[in-house]
Amino acid sequence: MEMKTLRAYFQSENDAISAQSSLASVRSQQLFIDEIPPGFEKEIFIPVIPYGRHWGLLQDVAIQEDGNKDDVKNEQPMTHLLEVLIAEDDIEKAAIIISNHNGY
Repeated sequence: MEMKTLRAYFQSENDAISAQSSLASVRSQQLFIDEIPPGFEKEIFIPVIPYGRHWGLLQDVAIQEDGNKDDVKNEQPMTHLLEVLIAEDDIEKAAIIISNHNGY
């Protein structure tokens, strides 16, 4: 059974812990949660979703420098990282679990 590393970013520790609990339903190992150090508030996180046997974006992504400053001000920074080894057959299920817990 091949294992794949999955990393997810969360806006709260509670969301990360909830995702960790739900990931018990898939074959996983070496799961840990860590706080993201200060200074990464301006990082841009783009959700990637499973599509069949491949990971990718549903559509093209363009990042605007000046476009929606109001939207950026209202976003919460990512505060926690969850990293886990997931059985390759369970990657899609794990990605859905993470998404359901507001993970990126």
